[in-house]
Amino acid sequence: MAHSKVWDEPTEAWRSALLCYGSRMKKVSSSKKNKDLESLDDWYLHELPTLLYSREPDPYMEQKELSKLVKWKLTRGQWRPRLQQFVDQLSGEVVKEASRNAFRLLSKYDMREAIEAMASLKGVGPATSSAVLAAYRPDLLSFMSDEALIHAPGISKEYTLQMCLKLIDVMGRKCKELRKADPNTEWTVQMVEQAVWSFARAHVDEQPEAAESTSSAKAPKSTQGVKRKQRVRASVTEHPESISSRTAAQSSSSSAPRRRSVRSTAQPAVESKPVNRDNKRRRIVVEIDD
Repeated sequence: MAHSKVWDEPTEAWRSALLCYGSRMKKVSSSKKNKDLESLDDWYLHELPTLLYSREPDPYMEQKELSKLVKWKLTRGQWRPRLQQFVDQLSGEVVKEASRNAFRLLSKYDMREAIEAMASLKGVGPATSSAVLAAYRPDLLSFMSDEALIHAPGISKEYTLQMCLKLIDVMGRKCKELRKADPNTEWTVQMVEQAVWSFARAHVDEQPEAAESTSSAKAPKSTQGVKRKQRVRASVTEHPESISSRTAAQSSSSSAPRRRSVRSTAQPAVESKPVNRDNKRRRIVVEIDD
């Protein structure tokens, strides 16, 4: 699905996608691979913001919270165990200091500096930094997810600071548009990202059904193809036999006269000189005894 199709969807479709976010998240979490995703997602969207608000006026993030956030991010997207290891090895004081500094810069609306402050930690890049900041201020920015990078217009899938800032701008403008068109829904930038993820999941869920219908429609053709292949194979296996039989017949017919001529010349020689078998036996016995 191209990003233009998502971005040009009517407001009702965006609202519907947002409402379906929970059920689609539950469906993804039903697989063994993503069994913890639903609980992690609920923690990120509801529990973590509450923890950060409780630490105002100078909020910060604990190391264990950052580690859990990275687990949520990797489970929701592509799993990269090395990144998880880096974050798990960070000290608590280092994480507190970096996150506190990032939240301070965010309160001044300095997105670039805030992301760079958080990205100073090993294993934390622009995408993880955006997730940390969005948990505290979802009204200003959203998580830099793969789905947002793929479907947002004018954005490419590059995990760079520049692309992150560009995505924040595009998502923010879409949020303003939805707030104006749908005043009854208190849209945030993070909610826009949730709707985009829901759009993407709906497209993924439709693919198996389409593939199944396509394969069933093409089944008769594939059966005919198998039959044709079988006929071709049958003809191929019969053809060498016919060739070998003809070759054998030709060789036997061509060699028959030569065999008769050999017998006609050899037979008189045998008859004119009969073999004395008794003498032959005697010679063999003498040679063995010697």
